[in-house]
Amino acid sequence: MSSEISLETEEEVSRPSLLLPEERIPEVEETALPIVPELPELSLELPLDRDMITLEYIRSLAAAQLEQFGKTDFASLVPPTASRAIASRVFYLCLVLCAIQFLHLEQVKPFGQILITPGARFHRR
Repeated sequence: MSSEISLETEEEVSRPSLLLPEERIPEVEETALPIVPELPELSLELPLDRDMITLEYIRSLAAAQLEQFGKTDFASLVPPTASRAIASRVFYLCLVLCAIQFLHLEQVKPFGQILITPGARFHRR
């Protein structure tokens, strides 16, 4: 008797299937998804540079939130980490948009929440 272990294996013998051919799930090849170019996203965050905050930028930022939620408030346009210069610039531009009736601003009490709703000339896209 030899103490060596034989590593020879028999070829795998196919076993009979207990499933009918109709019951077998066919193997489906995975198809690669098509490559889609990235679309630019509208950032809901303010740029850090005060000069980049334009009337058009605030108009599109406010319009995006109004179209999504129907109303918004000033605090949602300006993050708490924004500087006073940024906050005052955004507030001024909101007042300009209010003057041309694109936005309607309402503040019930001093230092309270400033509610922003669509103005008479606000056009949904």
